[in-house]
Amino acid sequence: MSIKIHHGPNGSYKTSGAIQDDAVPALKDGRVIITNVRGFTLERAYTVFP
Repeated sequence: MSIKIHHGPNGSYKTSGAIQDDAVPALKDGRVIITNVRGFTLERAYTVFP
């Protein structure tokens, strides 16, 4: 198990970068994602990134 921290000032697209760079590729590889990002659901991820 690993933890990756994205840090920076407000408005620097930390959440967007984490989703694009880490969450979506991990989901495509069939890995389990645990997140507290509001609005990020498995169904929505598969709709946007088939």
